[in-house]
Amino acid sequence: MTVSGPRLDSVALPEVMAAIPEHLEGPVAQRRVLTLGSTTRTPPPDFWFDNVPYQNITTENVFTVRVGTTEDWILKNTNVAPFSRSVENHPFHIHVNGCTVVDHGAFDPLTGAILTRITSYPRTEMDTLNISPGQWVRIRIHFADYVGRTVFHCHVLSHEDLGMMGVIDIVDADGNGAGVGQLLPTQTGHSH
Repeated sequence: MTVSGPRLDSVALPEVMAAIPEHLEGPVAQRRVLTLGSTTRTPPPDFWFDNVPYQNITTENVFTVRVGTTEDWILKNTNVAPFSRSVENHPFHIHVNGCTVVDHGAFDPLTGAILTRITSYPRTEMDTLNISPGQWVRIRIHFADYVGRTVFHCHVLSHEDLGMMGVIDIVDADGNGAGVGQLLPTQTGHSH
C-alpha cells in the first residue's frame, strides 16, 4: 500500500459513542423475574419459563404491560445440576420491543442468591441475548408504541418448539389490547 499526500492532523475520537437511552434513566413500572429451564424427563423434555411450558400456559401466565412504560426483567438460566442433566445456553429473544442489559452475573440455583453482579454501560438496544447456565441477566424493556399480543422465547428452535416461549399483552391506557380471537394453546386444545 502506498500512501501519499499531505499529512492531516489527528482526529480526536469521542469518549462516548452514543447517549444512554432515555428509558434507562426513567421510572420502572414493573419488575419481573423469569426462570428459564427444562425438565429432565425424556423423550422429549419440556422447556419453560417459570416452570410452565408454552403449551400449558393460561391467562395467568401472560404478562400484561402498558404501552409507554418501562420494565425490568431478571432472566435466570437454571439449566445446571441438580435441576437439569443438560447444561444449556438460552438465547432469549423478545419480539416487537428491544431490551437493554443493565447488569448480569452468576447466581446460586439452589437458593436463588445472586453471587456476582457486573454492571453494564449500555448504549443501544438488542432483541436477542444469551443467558448462560447458572447466570442471570437484568434487562430493561421500554414498551414504546405497539398495542397487541407478542411473544418472547428461547432462540434455540428445539427449546422454543418444546415450550420455552411466553406471551405479552401490551395494552393501552384503558387496558385494551390483544383483541378477540387470540387464544392461548390451553384454549385451543393444542396443549399437552
